[in-house]
Amino acid sequence: MGTFVGIGFCLLAGLLYAAVVWGLPILIVVLLVKWVLRRFGVIKPLAEQRKEEAGANPWPESAAMKEDAAAARAELIADRRKRTMAAALKEQGRLDRLALVYYVESALKSGMAVEVISAALKEKGWAESDITAAFSSYKELMEISPAKNAA
Repeated sequence: MGTFVGIGFCLLAGLLYAAVVWGLPILIVVLLVKWVLRRFGVIKPLAEQRKEEAGANPWPESAAMKEDAAAARAELIADRRKRTMAAALKEQGRLDRLALVYYVESALKSGMAVEVISAALKEKGWAESDITAAFSSYKELMEISPAKNAA
């Protein structure tokens, strides 16, 4: 039993020696480097970092995120206005005008020119006043949403 105690003591003494010889100098160097970096303002003390983090926005918004939000808002407004216009035309019993506005919208989005759309509608027998009203209704919808118009 005495041999085990002697071996345990030797191991403990060896670990203590290694900690003093290797660990203490490394600890001193790390603390010295941190002190120098704080002294010259490279890093801030932990208390200052926590104060800044507490006041900072946890979800910072970039310019792209703000633009996306504005575009989404504009799209919602345009869709709401479109539904309002559709409801008003349905109440008036003007489903033909509503269909015409939707046709103009889909044709313009597919890349057709205004003149081509107008000529095609005249060929189908639509009155000039209905065609003009459909284009003006579509224009009103797009004035609300410039982001959709550009896309």
